[in-house]
This record gives sequence, C-alpha cells and structure tokens, in this order.
Amino acid sequence: MKSFYRLSILTVFLFLFSESMTESVLSSICIAVDNAKIKYIFLLLLLIISFFQYGKDFLNVEGFKKERQCFACALGILVLTTIYFQFQNGFFSRSIMEVIYIITPFIFASVVIKNCGDHIGGFLDTVFCFCIFAVIFNGITRFTSFGDINFVESYSPFESALSSVFVYFEIYYLYKGDRKKALIAAFLCFLSLKRFSVIKAVLIYLVFSRTRWKKINPLLLWSTVAFFIVLPFILHAFYSGWGIAYLENYFQKNIRELTMDRSDRAAIVIWGIEQVNYGLGTTLYLLGLYLREGVGAAEKSVLSLHCDILRIFYEGTIVSTIVYTISYFKMIFNRNLYVYLIMLHLFTEAIVNHFMIGAGATIQWLIIYMCIYAINTREREQELY
Repeated sequence: MKSFYRLSILTVFLFLFSESMTESVLSSICIAVDNAKIKYIFLLLLLIISFFQYGKDFLNVEGFKKERQCFACALGILVLTTIYFQFQNGFFSRSIMEVIYIITPFIFASVVIKNCGDHIGGFLDTVFCFCIFAVIFNGITRFTSFGDINFVESYSPFESALSSVFVYFEIYYLYKGDRKKALIAAFLCFLSLKRFSVIKAVLIYLVFSRTRWKKINPLLLWSTVAFFIVLPFILHAFYSGWGIAYLENYFQKNIRELTMDRSDRAAIVIWGIEQVNYGLGTTLYLLGLYLREGVGAAEKSVLSLHCDILRIFYEGTIVSTIVYTISYFKMIFNRNLYVYLIMLHLFTEAIVNHFMIGAGATIQWLIIYMCIYAINTREREQELY
C-alpha cells in the first residue's frame, strides 16, 4: 500500500519534528505541533486503516511474535508493580501516561511492519535521512566552523539527542555490510555530540566494521544480563553518598559537576522513594515536588533522573529490573551479534540518559524495534535456507 507507506513516513516525520527539532528556528511550530497532538491523530489513522485491512490481526506480525511476547513481559511487570504500589499509596494518574509512552512506539512499529514489512530497508533509509535533516537543521543557525565542536567541553552547534539514534543506524548498516552508511552514521553521532554515544560509535565501527563474527557467546550474553541486573545496586550505593564522597576525596574533584548534577537528582529520588512510591512516574513526581513546581514541571528533561536503569529499579523494584532486562535481551534471535550490540547500546545509554521510558522517546524506540525486526527476520530466513 503506497498510500499507507507515505502516511507512515509522514507520521514518523511529525514525531521526529516535535521530539527532536525543538531547538531549531522552527521551535515554536514544533511545540505547537506537539501540543496539538497531531502526530497521535496520524498514528490513530494508521491503526484504523490497518484494522480495516486486517481486522483483529491488524497488529499481529508473523515475524515479530517473540519480540511482542518479550515486550509484553517487560511492560507487564512495570504495570503490575505500579498497581501494587498504588494499592498501598493511592492512585496516581501520571502512571497512565507513562504506560502510554511505553506502548506507543511498539504499536507504531508493529503497524508499520505489518503493512510495510517488505520495504523495511527503504523505510529505515528514509527515517535515517529525516534524522540527518533534523540534526543539520537544528544546528545550522549556530554553526560557523567545525572548530566549534569541542569534545572535552561537550559542545557542538549540532548537539542533539539523536546522537544516540545514529548509533542504532550504525549497527544496522554494519549488519547489512554497508560500511559507508555506517561511517556516515558514526560521523553524525559525533556531529550531534553526546560524548558517551560518540565513544561507543567509534568503538563499534573500529571493532565490528570488518568482523566475520556474527554470534555472541552465550556466557558473554548472560554475563551482560547479570551485569545490568546488578548495576542498579552499584549506582544506588554510589549516589547514596559514600561513593561520591570517596571519589571526591580520592580524585580531589567535584563529582557532582562531573555527573552534571545527576547525583543531586538521584539523592532527591533516593530520599523521596522511601516516603512514597506510586510505581511508574514516581521519580518525575518527586523531582517536581522538590522544586515546588508540581508534577507537570518534571516533564522537562532537566528534571529527569537521567538514569533509567535506576528509574526502573526505584519505581518497579529489583523484580522489574530482572524481568525487564531479561525480556529485552531475549529479543536477540539466535544470539545475533548486532541485536546484542543494539541492546548493549540501549542499556548503557540508560545509565546516563532518560529515553528508555517516558515522554519524547517514540522515534528512538521505533528505530530500535524496526532494526531488531529487520535483523531478526533476515536471520530467521537465512536459518530456513
């Protein structure tokens, strides 16, 4: 369906426009588009068209069943722990929005794959071009020369949250053997400068651009899962005070500045979570409450915990951390190296960022799910033949 394909592309652009171009010269229009919820209207239209085309199976993608089951487990444990806490502490409406933010990109990806699965490569190429346009358009008015880009000071006129997204594209194009596009993605990651993402982009290209290694060792895979399950305990201990005090004393530097105030935000949540926990959305509530600006103010990224690894741990307990982590790593079909790299990038990014759960992450998650589908589907086909 060419019309459905075009409508899907337009919907992607609307989400990208409202989520990733808020610092461009069109920022006022971006905010207006976001407030009008036009992107959700277009997504609803896609769902309606798909429903009339396929009936009750409009989201049932043949080659995406295992991934759907894994997603359901990850979402289910977050919802169950949220219900448990709200039975104890009372109803908290913000949690409903958090669930919607988690579900939306998966539904979006499912309906696009259902209707455009045969053209998934071209679809991802188009989204890649949109992301390039967004980054360049965001920074073009601030750009004077490439000398303005300062890795040490973490400044670039093109700085964007899409820096992380370009790493997913790099991994996808390396899997396809398209090293030129992978290199372009790595360069754009540097251009949109988020230091942690840039380091990963460089390492991934240097190590895996010519590798013939296609499968991950099962011991390494499950060791990675175990690491991300244990990591919240380490981060909690670090942010609780003694870790910061020890490192400040050892290095004679202000760790709070090095963590860009993440330690202060974590301290607020650590104190508040002991008083009340509503499940999903609690960290936003606590950060907003602390600044006496209400829950709504906590939607701003500056008030985010900027550590979704801890956020899942605090809002959903260690049970959610275990189920969520295992569920996403089980999306890796046949221990494929490149889907493993996608998960590794996602979970390491969650140590310093806030795009794993919450608002403003639809495009990132859409790209993740579609890359996983494209790689896993090709691997399943190769296994059959």
